[in-house]
This record gives sequence, C-alpha cells and structure tokens, in this order.
Amino acid sequence: MKASSAVRYGLSGLTVGSALLAMIGLRSLLNPTAFPLFIAAVTVTALYAGTGPAVLATVLSTGGGYLLFESAANPDDLIRLGLFVMTAVLIVWVAAARRRAEEERARMLTREQDARARAERTTALLRRVQSIVDVTLARLPLEEMLRELLERIRGVLGIDRAVVLLLDEEEDVLVARAATGCEGDVEENVRVPIGSGIAGRVAAERRPIGVADLDHEAIGAHPIEAGIRSLLNVPLLVGGRMIGVISVGSKSRRAFASTEIELLELAAERIAVSIDGARAYEAEQRARAAAEAANRAKDEFFAMLSHELRTPLGAVLSWAHLLRSGRLDAPGAARAVETIDRNARLQAQLINDLLDVSRITAGKLELDLRVVDAVSVIEAALSAIRPAADAVGIVLDAALDHTLGPLHGDPDRLQQVMSNLLSNAVKFTPRGGRVEVRLTRVGSQAAIVVSDTGPGVPSDLLPHVFERFRQGEGPAARGRGGLGLGLTIVRHLVELHGGTVEAESPGELGGATFIVHLPLLPAGTAEEEAPQVERLIPPADGPPRADGLHVLLVDDDANTLDSLVALFEHYGARVTAVPSAAAALRALESLRPDVLVSDIAMPDEDGYQLIARVRELDRERGGAIPAIALTAFAADDDRVRALVAGYDVHLSKPVNPEEVVAFVTQLARRGRAAA
Repeated sequence: MKASSAVRYGLSGLTVGSALLAMIGLRSLLNPTAFPLFIAAVTVTALYAGTGPAVLATVLSTGGGYLLFESAANPDDLIRLGLFVMTAVLIVWVAAARRRAEEERARMLTREQDARARAERTTALLRRVQSIVDVTLARLPLEEMLRELLERIRGVLGIDRAVVLLLDEEEDVLVARAATGCEGDVEENVRVPIGSGIAGRVAAERRPIGVADLDHEAIGAHPIEAGIRSLLNVPLLVGGRMIGVISVGSKSRRAFASTEIELLELAAERIAVSIDGARAYEAEQRARAAAEAANRAKDEFFAMLSHELRTPLGAVLSWAHLLRSGRLDAPGAARAVETIDRNARLQAQLINDLLDVSRITAGKLELDLRVVDAVSVIEAALSAIRPAADAVGIVLDAALDHTLGPLHGDPDRLQQVMSNLLSNAVKFTPRGGRVEVRLTRVGSQAAIVVSDTGPGVPSDLLPHVFERFRQGEGPAARGRGGLGLGLTIVRHLVELHGGTVEAESPGELGGATFIVHLPLLPAGTAEEEAPQVERLIPPADGPPRADGLHVLLVDDDANTLDSLVALFEHYGARVTAVPSAAAALRALESLRPDVLVSDIAMPDEDGYQLIARVRELDRERGGAIPAIALTAFAADDDRVRALVAGYDVHLSKPVNPEEVVAFVTQLARRGRAAA
C-alpha cells in the first residue's frame, strides 16, 4: 500500500535536511561545491517517495547548496550547481521510469492472476454444466430425460424445486412436463399462460429472471410458484425460438449468484437443443409407427378386398355353371338368377365405394346442391333397407319430425349417407334386434340419430371408426362382409354438407349410435332454380314398355352389346347395335333412331368425339337426338365432361338394367314431344 502524500513529501524534506546538516558539520572535510550528499538525498527520495517528492528534493538541495557557498558564487560554482541539477533531474527520470516499469509488471501479474482465476472458475462452471447435461447424450425418452435433468440441477444448485415447462404452440401456453421437489404443489400438465407469473414473463421477454424474496401478491405469481420464496427462471431457446422455461426455486430466502445464473443459462442452452431433438425424434417415431400401422391396415384392407371380390365371384361362377348344365329345375334356376343378381349388385357397390374413397382422397368428390326435404331422404333410405331388415327379423323404427324444414344438399349423396348408416346398423344387429332412426331439430341444425342393439363398438376402436382401412375384426376372423369404407364416405359427405357426424357406444353388447348434424335452411327459403341439366328419376314401379322406340347402341365390347340388345328387345324396343363411332354416324343419318346410347372408351373415335360430331348435324339429320353416355368412367369429372360434351344423361357401369330402360324411354318420349 502506497504511503500518503504527506509522508512522501516529508521524507523528501528529511533526506535533504539531513544531507545539509551533514555537509555543514563536515564543512572542513568536504568541498562545498561538491554535492554528493544532496545527490544521495535526491536518489533516496526518487526511489522511495516518488517523482513529486524527488523534484522537491532537487529544488531544496539546489537551494541548500547555494547557501553553502562562502562568498558570491563564481562562474565555476554556478556551473557545478547546474551540473548537479542536471544529474538530479536525470536520477528523478530514471527512478520514475523504473517505478512505471514495476507498476506495469505488477498490473500484468494481476491481470494474469485474474485471467487464471476466471479460467479456473469457467472450467469449474463447465464441469458443473456438463454434470447436468451429459444425461442428454443418452437416448432416453423425453419425460425420463427431463426428470433426470431436474434431479441433477437440483443437486448442483442446491435448490428445493425444479420444473421444466414446454411451450404448447397451438394454445400459446407453457405446460409443466416434468417436476422434482415440491411435487405436492406442482403437478405435471399444469398450464401457465404466456405473461402469467414469473415463468410466463420469462417466456414472453425471453430473458432470465431471478427473485430473492418472492412477493406472490405484488408480482402476480402463478399457482405453480406457490410455496417458493426465492426463484430463478431461465428461457429455453433454440435458434432464437422459445420452446419453454426452466424454473428452479427455494423455500427459504436466497439470492442467486451471478455464477449460478450463468450456469443455469449455459445448461439451458444445451438442454433446449436436447429437448428439441428429443421431441423431433419422438415425432419421427410416432410418424413411423403411424405409417407402419397404416401399412398394416392397408395390407388387411387388400386382404379383405380380395375376400369380398372373390366370394361373390365364386357364387356367380358356381350358379352360372349349374345354369349352363341345364340340370336345375325351375325353383333352382330362379334361385341361381337371384343369387347372381344379388352378388353382381354387391360387386357394383364395392366398386362404387372404392371410387368414392378415391375421389375423397383426390379431393374431387362434388355435390349437386339443391333444396332437399330431409324426411323424404330418410324415408327413401328406410324403404331401400327394409327388405334386408325384414329378412333377418330386425325391427326398423322411425320417429321423424315432418315440420323440420328443408336442407341445402345433394339428395343422392344424403341418401347415400343414410343408406350406409342403416345398412351398417342392420349388418351388425343380431336377428330379432332393433334399429331406430330419429330426426329432430337442434337449434339451427337437423339431428339424425341412427342407433342399433348390436354388439357395440370397442372403446379402442371408437375414435377410429371413420378412418379408412380400420375395422374391428381382422380379415381372417371377419363374420360380416364389406370393406369398412362406408363410414369413411359418410363422414366426408356430411362434412361436405357443412355438418358433423359422431359415434357413441357404451362398449361391448351396448349397441352403437351415430349422430349426424346438418345445417337447416332459414325459414321461408324459396326453392332454388332447377339446374341446367334436368334430373331424370326412374319410376319406382319399374320401367315402362319401350314398344315402338328405336334405340341406337354403340359399344366396342361385343358382350355388352349383346346384353343391351337383349334387354331393350325384352321391353319391346327396336335396336340397332354398332361397334364404332363411324358406324353410329352412318346409322344415325340413315335410320333416324329415337335415342343414342353410347360407350365412351372406344378405339379410333371415342364417345366424346362421337357426340361432338352428332351435335354438329342439323336437327333433320339427327343432331338433336337424346343421348346417354353409358360408361365405366364413373368419376364426377367424367360425368361433367360427358354432359358438357353433349350427352343428356351420364350412367356409370355396371348399371341397373331397369334404370337404363327407364332413362331411355323418358328421353325418347321427351325427344318426340320436342320434335
């Protein structure tokens, strides 16, 4: 420690005074013009008292030396005195330079010691951080890794409680994912809104906050911080993105040191990266598991598809063989025809379901919207399913509100929804059971409830009943037919109408209930204008006779032509069948048929090119002939393209024979009336 200024300057006066007294006492022995003692005094002062006192000593020594002259100073004495002053100044400068060098050396030594101390503290800090975060190097599940991290933080910092809260980005809240210490006060999955309490503020401001003495009422602490006196919260950041908060606390008052805050920040950086990586890994694992489950479901689906296609084909082939053999009596032949018809319709329904699912997947399923009476749609579906229910002794009970009002929807698709729900209920209801349908108003919506007394839906399957490729039974043990696509189609059709559908079941043997909600039109809504293409509906009592009608059939498949010729001739029509578009044009101009029924996919010229050339003809040459597209292209886009090209009706194969005859007779009579 440096001496005070008074002591240093006192030392200057003391040394010079001592030198002056010594020279006076030794006057007889010393040359008064020699200044050895004064030089010694200046040197001592410069070395031990500093530059200022040394300059003072020089001045005092110069004055004392002048006083020692016996008479007026001569030029030689003045020269000696000047040399003394120069020597003294040089001594003072050298001493000052030496002192500065020593001080710089001391400063450098201090800096070196400080740097070494900081390095040692940093090394110790990194060791403590590493002791916390090395658990992240292990491939542990996220929850297990978080609990282990919190235990280590608790041990290193000596705190009572530690909590990790992770951000739920959808709800913008922090969710407690793991906690250690004070478990009675902190439960996992506690939700902390951003900005609420200390943890919420840390997440909002993205900076650490430490509180030595927590005043819960004054700062608005969240209940998750209850029972804590001192608190330190640090954000978890990954690339500037906040993913959560680490909160540590003590039940007693404690001021967290800067090294502890720095330690938790460093640990939080590595922990945040590890948490983000663990969450990404878990998401990848979930996605992989979902993909594997989907692949297994697809495999099961294709096994079911093979089963459902082969089973009716086997029945058709067997009965066709027996019919061809001529060994069946009249009842046996009737049974064969009924079985072949039923299985062919089943095949057609399977194909239609597959096409609908394909349209749903591609986002190409469209609706033909109009004002619809919900009661008539439900009653039509009930009428269609009643024979199947009666055959197995199932009671169909309907309670329909006829004052409900209209819907805005596609009547065909809504009837498909009801048919799928009802057929599903009948299929899974045992003999002697009951299926109930209720139609009521719930606010501004129509509620359609279909319930059955069947075995119910297992709780693990209930959330997945509307998914594709999901069924309650595997392909090897299935006791009922179908591909399990009907409910998928139901959900999509209902959602396209702006509604919702849900399933309820108390479990095994408790039956199942499906509830459809559809928006009602406001009261007093007027009927919409009819669409440009009029809907033709075949009569319920079967097609009328086609006596006197001339039908032109165009198809490159000989089997299809033969079956259609036989069909129309059975109903009394005169038929001209041709295999190509060119032959059809020649027959049209020469024979003037009443109706054109054409396939689309044909070699050389397809059905679109055919109808385009037909519509270019004058009315007298057959350009206005009613035309039906009968094709295996069954997508909505195919239907629209056919109607835009010039066809009046689009029918997809396989088609109900009576429906084809009904459309032909209606179109033919309309064409004759227009002529």
